[in-house]
Amino acid sequence: MQRHNESVKKQGGPSNRDDLLTHRYVRQQERTICRSTYELDSDDAVSISMWVESHQSHVFFYEDFSDSNPFTLGIQTEWQLQQMIRFGNHGLLASDSRFGTNKLKHPIHSLLVFNSDKMAIPVAWIISPSFSCYDALGWMRALYNRVRTKDPTWKLAGFVVDDPLFGLVSL
Repeated sequence: MQRHNESVKKQGGPSNRDDLLTHRYVRQQERTICRSTYELDSDDAVSISMWVESHQSHVFFYEDFSDSNPFTLGIQTEWQLQQMIRFGNHGLLASDSRFGTNKLKHPIHSLLVFNSDKMAIPVAWIISPSFSCYDALGWMRALYNRVRTKDPTWKLAGFVVDDPLFGLVSL
């Protein structure tokens, strides 16, 4: 532990190191999700419930399977929340629906904001077998409320969707 603390001090202190690690953690999560081929349980509903239970701090929205609807899972780390507040205030939130469409059982929609250099930063992920307007209302409201609890002045300028089949009504 002492060696770790010395290493952190050499690299500019805990706040500098935490920012670096958290950004790496987000990228590592993306790669892990993309490469993962294992299941926690053979039943998807049980698998997802187990994952949600063990990662509660990263889950901002979870709607379990029902007779008429598939599941919806919204994931956001603390670092992603900070980036959303920093770069998404009075800015655009974009949905990238291409991640994992060929490799994964359920597509992952990356929600992105853009920094001052116009580089996309993933600020949340939505995992769901279907991505419709009516499904989006629930997780968008949960995400908006989560951001507003941290920063009550935060406002979104617009939401950009890259899927032309997404039946978008006024959100």
